Amino acid sequence: MKKAVSTVEQRRAEHKLSESEERYRNPISNITDAILELDMERKFTYASPQCIDIYGYDPEEMIGLEVVKFIHPDDAPSVAEAMKKAVESGEFSSVEFRNQHKDGHYIPVSLRGCAIKENEKIRYIGVIRDVSERKRKEVKIEHLNTLIRAIRNVNQLIATEKDSKRMIKSACVELVETRGYFNAWIALLDESGRLVSTAEAGLGKDFKPIVEMLKRGELTDCGRRALKQSGVIIIEEPLSTCVDCPLAQKYGDCGAMTVRLEYDGKVYGLMSVSIPRDLAAGEEEQALFREVAGDIAFALHNMKLEEERRRAEEELRESEEKYRTILEDIEDSYFEVDIAGNLTFFNDPMCGIIGYPRDEMMGMNNRQYMDKENAKKVYQAFNRVYTTGKPTKEFDWEIIRKDGTKRFVEASVSLKRNSEGEPIGFRGIIRDITERKRAEEALRKSEEHYR
Repeated sequence: MKKAVSTVEQRRAEHKLSESEERYRNPISNITDAILELDMERKFTYASPQCIDIYGYDPEEMIGLEVVKFIHPDDAPSVAEAMKKAVESGEFSSVEFRNQHKDGHYIPVSLRGCAIKENEKIRYIGVIRDVSERKRKEVKIEHLNTLIRAIRNVNQLIATEKDSKRMIKSACVELVETRGYFNAWIALLDESGRLVSTAEAGLGKDFKPIVEMLKRGELTDCGRRALKQSGVIIIEEPLSTCVDCPLAQKYGDCGAMTVRLEYDGKVYGLMSVSIPRDLAAGEEEQALFREVAGDIAFALHNMKLEEERRRAEEELRESEEKYRTILEDIEDSYFEVDIAGNLTFFNDPMCGIIGYPRDEMMGMNNRQYMDKENAKKVYQAFNRVYTTGKPTKEFDWEIIRKDGTKRFVEASVSLKRNSEGEPIGFRGIIRDITERKRAEEALRKSEEHYR
C-alpha cells in the first residue's frame, strides 16, 4: 500500500513539474530575445525557439553543440571572459560579439547571462539579442556626424578661399579625408557645358579617363541625368548600372551620388562621390550631400560676383570722403560691403560692436563674425535687396565678437550702386540691441515665473 501511495505522489510531483515547465516555457516562447542554457563545458543544454533566427539551427539540433563553434574567433576571448566572470561572481555579465549563422554570415549580438548552481551542477543561462539594426544605426549616425564635420570644414574654406580651382580641390580633399566619402570629384562647366576645370580626391590616375571624356564634351550617365534635374542621382550598383563610366570598376560594391552645383538658377558644374551602398538611399544622407553642393555652388556664385565687383571698381572713381566723415560721427554703426559680403568701409562704432581692430576688419567677410545660421539669415536679406533693389526692413541677428562674446544687433540694408547705377555692394546701419534683448528675456522669464 505504501508503495502505491509513493507512486501517486511521484506522479503528482511530475505533473506539477510539467506544469511549472509549461508555465515558464510559454513566456520564453513569446519574447523576442533568444534564451540559451550551457553546461560548464559550454555546450548547449537548451535553446529557445528564437535561437533559430540567430543560429539558423532548430533548437533540438543545437543541444550538445559547443557555443564557441558560433563565435567569431576574434571575439571568442571576450565572450569566454564574460562567462567566466558570471560563474565566479554569481552576477550578470554582458558582452557583444559576432555570432555565425548556419549559412556562414555573422550577426552582431549582445549576450547577458548569469550562472546558476543546482544540485552541485552549474549552468550558464543567457539572453541573446540580435543588435544588427542598432549597429546599422550607429554606423549611419557616425557617418552622418563625420559628414557634418566635413561640411563644416568645407564651409570654413569657402569663407576664406577666393580661387575657384583651389576651392573645389580643397572641398574634395575635405570630403574624403574626414572619411565622409571614399572618393569625390567636381567638374566645373561654363554656360555652354564646356569643361572649365576639375578636381578630385581618392581617385588619382583613375580619374584621368573622366577628364578626357569631359574635355570631349561627353558626360557619364549620372552626370547627364544630374544636369537635367535638381535632385540627387543615386546609383546603388555602379558596376552593373554605369557600363559607360570609367570609374565603375573603382566603385566596386559602393554606391554613388551625383548632383549638379546650382545656385539661384545657375548651374556651375557637377559633384559626385562614392559611399557605402546601404547609406546612399538615406534621406539625411542626400540632404547633407545637397547642402554641401549648395554651399559650393554659393561660393562659386560669390566668386563670380567678386569678378564683376572688381571690374566695376576699376570704373568707379568717386570720392566718398564727405559723407564718410559724417558717418564717422554718428552713434549707430555704419558699414559697406561688396557683393560677396566683404567689408569695404565702416565707422568706429562698427568696430566697437564686432570687437576687431580696424586693420583686421577691412576686407573681413560677414561669415567671419557670425555662425552659419545667422550668416544664412544675413545673406538671404542681402539677396532680397540685390534682387528687388529695395532696402530691407529692420531685421536682427547675432554677432560673434573677436573675444567670443555675442551681441544682438538690428540692421537695415540697402543696395550700393556705382555712378552708372550698377549694383556693387551693400550699405547698412547696425544698432546694438543686446540690452533690449536681455530685458525682453528677463521679462519673459518673470512672466513665466508669476504665471
